[in-house]
Amino acid sequence: EKESIILKQQRRFFIMLIALVGISFTLVFAFWAYSIKRKLNIKLEKQVEIRTNELNISRQHYQRLFENSPVAMLELDLSLLLNYVTSIGIPLDTMYEVDRSFSIAKVREGLKYIQVVNVNNAALKLLGFESKDDAIENYIRTYSEESLETFREIYKALIERRQFSEYESIRNTKEGRKLFVVLKWIVLPGYSHDYSRVLLSITDITKLKEYEKELTQHRDHLEEIVQERTQQIIQLNKMLQESNEELLLKTEELEQTIHLLEDAQKQLVQQEKMASLGMLTAGIAHEINNPINFISGSQQAIESLLDELWNSLNIYREKALKHSPKNITYELETNNSIQVEELYSSIKLMLRNIEIGIERTTGIIRSLKAFVRSDSKEYVPVSIPETIADVLNMLRGNYKDRIEIIQHYDQDLPKVKCYPNQLHQVVMNLLANAIDAIPGEGKIYISGQYSSSDNNVTIRIKDTGTGIPSDIQEKIFDPFFTTKDAGKGTGLGLYITYNIIKSLNGDIKVNSAPN
Repeated sequence: EKESIILKQQRRFFIMLIALVGISFTLVFAFWAYSIKRKLNIKLEKQVEIRTNELNISRQHYQRLFENSPVAMLELDLSLLLNYVTSIGIPLDTMYEVDRSFSIAKVREGLKYIQVVNVNNAALKLLGFESKDDAIENYIRTYSEESLETFREIYKALIERRQFSEYESIRNTKEGRKLFVVLKWIVLPGYSHDYSRVLLSITDITKLKEYEKELTQHRDHLEEIVQERTQQIIQLNKMLQESNEELLLKTEELEQTIHLLEDAQKQLVQQEKMASLGMLTAGIAHEINNPINFISGSQQAIESLLDELWNSLNIYREKALKHSPKNITYELETNNSIQVEELYSSIKLMLRNIEIGIERTTGIIRSLKAFVRSDSKEYVPVSIPETIADVLNMLRGNYKDRIEIIQHYDQDLPKVKCYPNQLHQVVMNLLANAIDAIPGEGKIYISGQYSSSDNNVTIRIKDTGTGIPSDIQEKIFDPFFTTKDAGKGTGLGLYITYNIIKSLNGDIKVNSAPN
């Protein structure tokens, strides 16, 4: 029993000892945690104090900027106005109903919900208030009947929860002087939920409006002066018009006289030209056609006799070769046969050249007759291929043996109704220019196409010559403009060609480049 009691007492002692150690550790830990917490609190208090000082300095800096800003500014509390506008309940998708829902009476009622929190010195000076308290109490007096119309913009901005807004308005000073201003307001950060802090800036544009008014008055005055001068000019124009009508009558009479003289002159020139050219052509035709006929008949007779002589010679050779000895036959075959055949071929070739020369001479005469033929007073059908062929015959001496002429015409190419002599002159000028543009060997392409859609015939003349620089293409149809050397061109060919084409209700275009 004693041992049992002793063991129990020992256990109680150890338990108490352990409890005492635990309590000691707990007290030490609590003291250590309390020390750390106290240090942290002291550090946090210092940081809060630093931040508070910085915030106070920032507020003071902001307040100084606000107070001394040259721009008139007010700090407003629009939370009550926001609640008033929200209570009316206009949906965002029906903003066009704002003007209808907010009558002037409701707009005026909403002014009492605007609370002024702060006012800077520039705003006091602009609006004529004596102090901030005066501005806070009497700010509503700055709204005039005219400014109530623009105040609806504030309501729209609040309904749409805009953070920024700008608009023009009219305000009054405390003494009642009218101000034209531009209002800009912005919700300060952190207050967009209730609009309790809104910064409003006011820019005075009264002088600008006065300048605009003066400018409008000057403009109206100038318009009156312009109208007066216009009336005077109209009267002068009427007087000039009457004088012009008299001059026109006299001018028409003079033009008729000039046309009569020009027609008479053209008839005299044409008659003189046709008389001279007709006599020349008749003489040439008479003097050349008769020898050509003799030459042509003789050429045909010689060719016929030569064929008969050649046939007789071949018969004689066959018989001679048949009855002659072999050595003589060999000598005849080797020495004379080749020479006789070459001689016969040469004579035939010369007769063919004579025939070609006769054909070309006849064509030149025919072309010359077509060129000097007097045109009728009415358009006549003219074949484009035949006209080009006549011109090529006349210009053959300028391009033969160095320029190849390549022609292509549509099978359904119709005749063109025009003055034959004029079309002949146009083709002559264009082909002559194309030949002159090719210094050595080259090609000239001539084509004619018919378009049934617009009933037009297009003639194209293309050469492989030196080309036309782009900077002078607009000048090539001007009179007396030429790039040829002195004495080789007058500069009138394309000018006459252009006028002829226009008189025939046609059009002429150029497309070229150097080389």
